[in-house]
Amino acid sequence: MVGALQGDLLNHRSNILDTIFACVVAHPVKTGIYGVLVGLLNQKDSTIGLEIIQRLNASFEEIITLAMRVTENASVSLASGNVGTPETLGTQNVGTWLKLVLRFVIALVQSNVVTSASMSEIMLQLIKIAQSSEYPNRRDFFLHQVLMALPWAGKTLSARHAEELTQMMNAIQSIFDAHQRTINPCLKPMKSSEDYFTTTWNAIQKLRDANWTTSSIVEHHLEFPSLKSMEASPLPVPPTLKGEIKPKEEISIYPVKFPTFPRTIFRIFPESESENGIYPIDRIVIQDQIVDVLYFFSSNHKECLKQFEVIPSPIPIFHILTEAVFGQLFLLPNPVFKEIYYADIIADLCRTHKEIPPILGSAIDKMFRVLEEMDPECRERFAGWFSHHLTNFDMKWVWPHWDFILKLEDDGNHPQLGWVTQVLEKSIRLLYFERVQKTLPAEFHRLMPQKPAWNYKYEPEDAQHHAEAIMLFSKLQAKKTVEEIEETLQVENFASINDTDKLDILLSSVLKVGAKSFSHLLAVLERYLPVLQKHINSPERKMQALKCVKFFWEKSPQHIIILTDRLMTCRIIDSTAIVNWIFSAEELEYFRKSYVWEVLGNTLTRTLARTETLRDELKSAEDGLAKIPQEEIYSENLPEVRRVKDRRATLESVMREQKELFLIIFQRFRLVLSEYMTGEKQNFQNQEWYDCTLGHFREIGRKYHHELVGYLGTMESLLFTSVEPALAEVFQEIKNL
Repeated sequence: MVGALQGDLLNHRSNILDTIFACVVAHPVKTGIYGVLVGLLNQKDSTIGLEIIQRLNASFEEIITLAMRVTENASVSLASGNVGTPETLGTQNVGTWLKLVLRFVIALVQSNVVTSASMSEIMLQLIKIAQSSEYPNRRDFFLHQVLMALPWAGKTLSARHAEELTQMMNAIQSIFDAHQRTINPCLKPMKSSEDYFTTTWNAIQKLRDANWTTSSIVEHHLEFPSLKSMEASPLPVPPTLKGEIKPKEEISIYPVKFPTFPRTIFRIFPESESENGIYPIDRIVIQDQIVDVLYFFSSNHKECLKQFEVIPSPIPIFHILTEAVFGQLFLLPNPVFKEIYYADIIADLCRTHKEIPPILGSAIDKMFRVLEEMDPECRERFAGWFSHHLTNFDMKWVWPHWDFILKLEDDGNHPQLGWVTQVLEKSIRLLYFERVQKTLPAEFHRLMPQKPAWNYKYEPEDAQHHAEAIMLFSKLQAKKTVEEIEETLQVENFASINDTDKLDILLSSVLKVGAKSFSHLLAVLERYLPVLQKHINSPERKMQALKCVKFFWEKSPQHIIILTDRLMTCRIIDSTAIVNWIFSAEELEYFRKSYVWEVLGNTLTRTLARTETLRDELKSAEDGLAKIPQEEIYSENLPEVRRVKDRRATLESVMREQKELFLIIFQRFRLVLSEYMTGEKQNFQNQEWYDCTLGHFREIGRKYHHELVGYLGTMESLLFTSVEPALAEVFQEIKNL
């Protein structure tokens, strides 16, 4: 390759160097190889090394400045494009970017392109930033960079700069001594989750005691002895690192919108299974590379699987790989990618590697047996993934291995029972009831959810208002016009019916007409939208409409989820009505059901999406106004001025509604949890109900923390100053994210 590239350097020098830099951040498993490649090219032409150093210097300055100044938005553009771009790396992962560039520098030091003193000074400056920062997230960000560089750089530093290496190790230990490591419970997928930094630091100290010898890092430069004869050049330390350029402001690198470093170690298998024959640091290095591969090859599953195969490891990595993928699936507050991505990766691994299915089966079983330790949101992700996986593999599972749950009392206190029912319910959404039931052993049939079916209360001839409901249903089924339906609702038979019953008949009949399929349902809602909007015209009517939907489709949670979302999209009901319905007395007993939280999540997603749309419209209007010369803006009646004022007023109104919505949600959570804690609980409210409700309280707080930041002070003073200590503690966890 060196010979081929050498011939093209004269005419395509810039393109070749651009490609090398792009590969450094796009192929994380091969960073060492690219370092050797540059070293060999530098042997032929020493100006190559100098140009690489110039690019690295500019890149480091850009990366550090970005890392120091980035906000939760993370949508910072990069001008020079020295090492990748936001499009290739993702604007939310500057931490991965910096980690890989550091690793490339280490490879260049080992190939005698860059001096080892430069590498040592850069790492010391990174530690200095971590030591001096008052902000925990910034401290952890830069500490993580050093911890992940040490396994790659430790042997070289030990040989050439032992004193500086000792200084680094002592400085890192001082950081751990000065700041006690605690994991915010809101970010723990399992109650027993270990702190990532403490675990990594302990592993690095063991690596030091083993003379920095690790079997998961290939030293490619040793295969080319001629590299030792090269004279390396210094890499200037970026001014920002040395503190010569101050960032505009101290910022908090918030992990929700900016997933730059892991918080916890997610373990499924004991060390005897996943780390047999390797050092703890090997497991961390291998898992880190797996996560990078998942990130950079998310658009190409086949290439992603190929990259897994070339990750250096002295043992098969299948146990570590399984843990890494599930760790990303259960990442809190949000996975980096959609959950379906990890499901597809696991399914593809099962199809291509015969070693994976038994390991995966063991992982599923181990997680199932400790469900009570798992965060409620992660349980639901686990159930969603498992149902998808089962439907991909003919619903095959060794159900008899879980027959112990059949002996448990069905009192709602055992999460395994509810979780199996949830898996089966989600499987029915993807297949159909009979198909799922047929694959299940007979003794497990009692855990099957109800067969999806609608419930039209006016069907029996002796039902109240039977005749009127059947008449209205027949006209809806015949696709009569909106005017004809309105006329029907005013005829003598309906005139004597009160408005509450009239709405119930109307909506129940509309739902029955659309019960055949989702397309029928959406079509009939659209057809009679004006009628529904006219009759569902108050908070009381909106609550009644939701109760009607729940009654009609009680046996099909999927329909409830879709219908509430559709009714909100059509502006028939609003987000406040949905929240009030979810926290109504009749719904509290269903808090262990996943559909409740899916409805709440969809409601918040719709609300926030509308806010973002209005922000975009306001920005577009302001950009349009900015194009008009100031002297031409002679009146507030100018269309562009009016457009900006209208958009701003609408956005302010929606922002107020959004604040009120979050206040209502937190007030309702406080109310139902306080009632349980003070002993004012109903029969269905047991420890599992409490754990589930509290877990979803945490979920809302962490998932929407970015939107909540401006309201948390108000919430604390209004809602959480005089509450039970346990509830106040959870609110503080959310506040401290």
